[in-house]
Amino acid sequence: MKRVNSVSLPLPRDDRQSRRRSALTFACLVTASALTPGAAHGQACEYQWASGFGPPATSVPCRPANGYDGTALAVFDDGTGPALYVGGYNSLFQGTSIHTSIARWNGHSWSVPGPGISVGNITAMCAFDDGSGPRLYVAGNFDVIEGVTVNGMAKWDGHAWSAVDPNIIASYVNAFIVHDDGSGPSLYMAGLVGLPNSQWLYSVLRLNGNTWSLVEPSLSGSVTHLAVVEENHGPVLYAGGQSVATSTQSGSFRLARWDGTSWHCFGNAASEVAAMATWDDGRGPALYVAGSWATIDGVETGKVARWDGETWSSVGPVPQSSPVGVYDLHAFRDKNGSRLYAAGISYGFPPGGVHTFLEWNGVEWKGAGRANDFGIRLTSFDDGSGPALYAAGGFDIIDSRKTSCVARRKDGGWSGLGNGTGGIHDMAQFDPGTGASLFIGGSLYHTGVMDVNGIAQWLGYAWSDVGGGVTLFGDFPGYLYSLTVFDDGTGPALYVGGWFDQAGGAPASNIAKWDGHAWSPVGGGTDGIVTRLHVHDDGSAPALYVTGQFDQVGDISANRIARWDGKCWSTLGDGLTGGGPSGGAFPTSMTTYDDGDGPALIVAGEFAMAGGSPAQNIARWKDGAWTAMGAGISGDNGVGVYSMTPFGPGDNKELYIGGYFTQAGNAQAIGIARWDGKEWHAVDGGVNGYVLELHVLEASEAPTLLVAGTFDYAGDTPVSHIAQWDGLNWTAFDGGVSGGEAPGVYAVEEIPEQFGRAIYFGGSFTHVNGLESLCIGKYEVRQGEIAILDHPSSQTLPYGDLLQISVTVEDESNLNFQWRRNGTPLTDDDRVSGSQTSTLIIQPVDLPDTGRYEVVVTAPCGMTVSNPALISVQCFMGRPTGDMNRDGLRNGIDVQAFTDAARHHSQRAEDVCFADFNYDGAITFLDVPMFVELLLAE
Repeated sequence: MKRVNSVSLPLPRDDRQSRRRSALTFACLVTASALTPGAAHGQACEYQWASGFGPPATSVPCRPANGYDGTALAVFDDGTGPALYVGGYNSLFQGTSIHTSIARWNGHSWSVPGPGISVGNITAMCAFDDGSGPRLYVAGNFDVIEGVTVNGMAKWDGHAWSAVDPNIIASYVNAFIVHDDGSGPSLYMAGLVGLPNSQWLYSVLRLNGNTWSLVEPSLSGSVTHLAVVEENHGPVLYAGGQSVATSTQSGSFRLARWDGTSWHCFGNAASEVAAMATWDDGRGPALYVAGSWATIDGVETGKVARWDGETWSSVGPVPQSSPVGVYDLHAFRDKNGSRLYAAGISYGFPPGGVHTFLEWNGVEWKGAGRANDFGIRLTSFDDGSGPALYAAGGFDIIDSRKTSCVARRKDGGWSGLGNGTGGIHDMAQFDPGTGASLFIGGSLYHTGVMDVNGIAQWLGYAWSDVGGGVTLFGDFPGYLYSLTVFDDGTGPALYVGGWFDQAGGAPASNIAKWDGHAWSPVGGGTDGIVTRLHVHDDGSAPALYVTGQFDQVGDISANRIARWDGKCWSTLGDGLTGGGPSGGAFPTSMTTYDDGDGPALIVAGEFAMAGGSPAQNIARWKDGAWTAMGAGISGDNGVGVYSMTPFGPGDNKELYIGGYFTQAGNAQAIGIARWDGKEWHAVDGGVNGYVLELHVLEASEAPTLLVAGTFDYAGDTPVSHIAQWDGLNWTAFDGGVSGGEAPGVYAVEEIPEQFGRAIYFGGSFTHVNGLESLCIGKYEVRQGEIAILDHPSSQTLPYGDLLQISVTVEDESNLNFQWRRNGTPLTDDDRVSGSQTSTLIIQPVDLPDTGRYEVVVTAPCGMTVSNPALISVQCFMGRPTGDMNRDGLRNGIDVQAFTDAARHHSQRAEDVCFADFNYDGAITFLDVPMFVELLLAE
């Protein structure tokens, strides 16, 4: 029996201002071959959905509705390489049904450690080796993992979770830290715990094997932070929080110092210690604390203070644009030196809001990022490409960049982790001069490892920004709803329409063009959003037709539709009026169709009049006049037409339309209908959902129409959001797409690729034909012929050494190889050899050779890419020695070499490794004092 479901898109009926935009919100991207398996005559290669074209289903953690992510951060190596672990409230990985409170970021993608922790929230994490191997210790309000009672605390060895001490109930652990009091490293924790004698207390405990014990004599109060400072006689443990006290000391103390035998309370302040960190500003390591006080121990310090072991001093003043409250402090070092960062809570964003993150360089505070919510944790992590600062908290935007609660700061800028695509609304094939590429547009802000604004280009191996993209209200990513290629007489260009006010940083109002090198505005733009672009020739010449919610184009009035000939705007009679949101027209789709009387422009959407005459939601423009198409389109609960295309054998084509409606003319047509030039007809029972895209397969042996949307039945045929129509019968499309909260396909584009044509699908789903693929997938030439037996291995090696990495395949005959570093193909030169073989050699390696290496292996019927190898090239010297010629001495020869390097601000690795004393990546006169100090010590 045929099943008909009611479908509801997330758009209120009384607010359909962005009908197409809403239908496509949260769309992602998938790719499919233009050939159904076995459909193309004479094809030697088989086709299938690709595995791993995009990130896995757990690639984008998003904010849950009931809390926030990012209450704990830690770096841990489970044997496969260091990774950043993020803990927070029970969260939902976007597009999946996976709930977890912990996630692992390896520098390229997200994963869940084992079964994860599926309930509660995580408050503290720390990596520690008790002698039996490294473990990640995790605390929070969870009780059971994999059926094992853990009482709020567990440890992860890279393979499985286990309890730490079943006799302790970790009610609320605020902090972990590793400290060596002289007897060997131990793990310490601070927080509220339940002891075996049923006693509950806030205190500090030390782990001995698998047993926790109080650091006696015990510290009482409310301890929330721990820090270790290297002082004259060795490392010292500090504890801080809302209050601390001992049996002999009590009062308004906020800090305590453990000397190995007893606690000593100090830090008399009006409010709690909200954050602690250890940092060396050049005068030696010291304890830095933050709070909302004005004085501490009678010393005026302001919000952030420095304790050198004997006296307090102010760190500031903190600027007016600082966080209202500070939640974390963290010392971070990279090639630009060492700084202290603060994270906190801010209000008034955007614009003009205060900074959520601050940077202290030892002299002054500087703003380091505005977020739309609080920052709660900071840490450092090197994913193989160099150290970066990571932040977590309640935000999902930093400096107008979408970040999804966890963000990375490197080289002065913030970026998100993993794929942060907000929605793909349309796609187009365009050759910017380097070959045909796929361009995607929508509510895009991040693709893989790159920030983008509304638009991105697929290079065949990685995503690329498009000239800065389109922006709105300063530097917020704009929204694109339509992309098409049009030649205005100066050569083909990619035109984009949507909602934005700048393209490439220059003014452009809702419509712009990209010529492959630069953006330019189009005729003054429009005064409202652009919903659709279409190239049509009315007999005079091809022109670009534009629809949207605008009343003016350039300096002329236009009712929702206009024509651009490359130089001037013109109107189409009285345009489209009535019937749409707030009484105005809302056109959403255009195509060209010849019903036997010559090509005409067909426009559909929500409107009541075309050229001043009745036309119910669809109309025809030809020879300077509008005409209705029968009784038009109607629906029980509104109307939407999202796609139209001619389809049929030879020249005998009919016009197919797809969307959400129940009536076409006098025919009951659900979601899809056809027009034969005179009247409307249903299409074999229609579909039980929305049709959002129609596409005629160019490479199919017989005429085939792809129909995509939110439906799972086409006629009586079960399908998975993609169906094929041959003019008589429905068939499913090779497993289709599935998964996610509201799976569907929204955009389709077919382009040629190396081994055949490909169709790109945009939609919301987590799987393609059962393969895990969040929003991105590929139906392509089957690549099973290429079997990689051994993938290249990650290495860390000294500057000047030999790098040799290889890939082993089952059979190298008829295979081609291409090595890439950070996505860029390598070529042979005086240092590099084997860039197009199975073994790559670089000798000698230089510091810039650090990066992510992989090899693309190509066969006659496909290609595959090896697992990445992370190569780190280091100086392996510790502190620079100043021995510029490496002869074991510091003398006049070194002085001359140092002077030459400083004069030219050398960034050569051989200089940087031996004389960059301030770690800024170059030899400058700032390094002179320390070099002179070494010379004088000789």
